[in-house]
Amino acid sequence: RGSTETMPFLSIQGGHGLMGNSGSGLVSCNGYERWRMHWQHPSNSTVGSWIVARSKFNFAVNSDIQKSDGSKSFWLRDFVTYGDAIRIKLPYKDSEDASNQYIWIENHQGGSNGKLDFLQYANESECRPQDASGVYMYYQVGRDVLSGPNNVVYDPNERDNLRMIPAEGYWDYNLLYDTDGYNMHCITNSNHHWYDIQLDANPFCGTHDQETRFSIGNSDNITLSMEHYIGRKVVGDIIIDSLVGNGDASDAFKSHRAINMGTNPSTCNTKTFYNKNNGSSSNSLLVPVSGCQNKNNRTTYLTGLGIEVIPQSNGTARVNVRWDDYDIRNDARWTGRIVLKETAILDTGHNILLLQNRTPAQVTRDDISGYFAPTTTMICESGSNFIQQYASEVRLIEKSSLVLDGGSRYEVGNGASLVIDSTASLVLNAGDSLIVKGGGYVLVKNC
Repeated sequence: RGSTETMPFLSIQGGHGLMGNSGSGLVSCNGYERWRMHWQHPSNSTVGSWIVARSKFNFAVNSDIQKSDGSKSFWLRDFVTYGDAIRIKLPYKDSEDASNQYIWIENHQGGSNGKLDFLQYANESECRPQDASGVYMYYQVGRDVLSGPNNVVYDPNERDNLRMIPAEGYWDYNLLYDTDGYNMHCITNSNHHWYDIQLDANPFCGTHDQETRFSIGNSDNITLSMEHYIGRKVVGDIIIDSLVGNGDASDAFKSHRAINMGTNPSTCNTKTFYNKNNGSSSNSLLVPVSGCQNKNNRTTYLTGLGIEVIPQSNGTARVNVRWDDYDIRNDARWTGRIVLKETAILDTGHNILLLQNRTPAQVTRDDISGYFAPTTTMICESGSNFIQQYASEVRLIEKSSLVLDGGSRYEVGNGASLVIDSTASLVLNAGDSLIVKGGGYVLVKNC
């Protein structure tokens, strides 16, 4: 926080890498660092790309991909040994001034690779998770230029620009104080006076345990004194008191897993809010940076990006990437500003709830929502298709809104329902198509 450079996220980011210092998870480097410094294993040097993985025939192939490259399958060997990694450029952003975003994927086989690749402090205490092996994912925001003027290569507006995508996803948390303190007996052996309770899934706007979190109370502005590191967290009836802010067993993708726009975590982009601290005291405000307003990406874009991770018996991992994974195969809670540009299909019997985001997304309290985040709005843009299959439900509560632009198509299938709470709204524009099939219905409460 002492730096004068701008941060693209409200919170300080943890994760793993050489630059993580005391907040790092894995003590090894990451793919972004290897790419920035042009570090490459000799077996990957024949491709002509700094980001390389293996084909099913065990050939080195370029794995720096985007939507126009189509579906791909890669095999990732141990990252620290070979440097295999995948980087996926995400297709949409709010403006041309907004920074590009990417998802990185790496396979870390700590414990079996004979390398320095374990969760920090795991070599000092059994209280820290000893098995850190698995596939790790994280976002890169900006800083994607490797040559040119110094201020372009080292963009001063994007310090701390990597954000973890933990396998457990993003959540709303609540902070509770323990006035007597609690000795975790983990590394510090000091009393810990707070713990964070994991509440509701919030894949688009929630937080995770490797980034700092704000406990705001009744204030109308965020100050540095409200920011804290998550050392203890409560998930259901389980207390995890192993310094989770430095990574835990729920971060890596360890088993066969597929994620897309409808899962938690999702394959959608992350949201940014460029800010810096105003002063050096604990009561200093976080302030938005006026010159970066056009760089902010405040929208979640629903896309067909699907990522499937399939661990192999030899320690490698197969990763399948596709761009037509439009099926939402589970129940979901969506918050924030959401835009559909392509197709989304809510599968039979599943539900989507559009509601208020309760995780801070801006530095001041919103006049309309009463939270540190605006009300939720989902926009189906021209050319998009949203389809509710049999017995599925989309429900809007807490002042949320659904907007159908002209040229969009929204289909409520047989036995499906679109329910608009009395505080929420459905906005129809000329040229849109709202189709309700037999047995389906749209219910606007207290209209």
